[in-house]
Amino acid sequence: MSAASAGGPPTYWLDREAIAELGPDLVLTQDLCAVCAVPRGHLDAALASLGLQAEVVSLDPSSLGDVLGNIEAIGRATGTEVLAQELISALAARLAAVEGRVAGKRRPRVLALEWGDPPYNAGHWVPEMVERAGGEALLGEPGAYSRRLTWEEVGGAVPEVVVFMPCGYHLEASCAEGRELARRPELAEAEKFFAADSGGYFSRPGPRLVDGVEALAEALHGSGEAPGVLSRLR
Repeated sequence: MSAASAGGPPTYWLDREAIAELGPDLVLTQDLCAVCAVPRGHLDAALASLGLQAEVVSLDPSSLGDVLGNIEAIGRATGTEVLAQELISALAARLAAVEGRVAGKRRPRVLALEWGDPPYNAGHWVPEMVERAGGEALLGEPGAYSRRLTWEEVGGAVPEVVVFMPCGYHLEASCAEGRELARRPELAEAEKFFAADSGGYFSRPGPRLVDGVEALAEALHGSGEAPGVLSRLR
């Protein structure tokens, strides 16, 4: 992860033969994270070399509002604007409902970790998710890239709640690594420690981020449980 995010070799390569066989009219891609997908420039070069005139839509959100905007963009590109607007309205209403439920409540100090060894904070839309769910996001700014942390920073933040959401991991794998991470002395004072289905609800910018916000709100201010999304390890 460190090498790829620092501009090293890409994690993925394009299957040019498969692209040529498909002959797409529309390609959805992203240029937000070199770790997660082939860079936009590689895709453009491949399409040009194959003589394909596909429309390329790059989806590069950094906030929940951007994610909703991407849904609108996909609706325009696919001729499904009405369905896209209906989905956007429903998701926005759910976010507003969460914010209404947590309004006025004390905000616990929440550290969302995108990686454990070495530690990385969770960036982009995740700090906003924490704040909308009624928490105070530590060591991360809404819309900013994730960054490598030191363990001194982690311990100095004194989190009350830790949410371990290793990028792309689903719940079982997050729990397996999270149990070991929870033993770190820098995290020992946290009252609650959760492992997350990051691949399903936090690291991929789509409609299920709203499910992630709802789960965080339940973990912070409700029953403390969010089955299938968050598993409490402490």
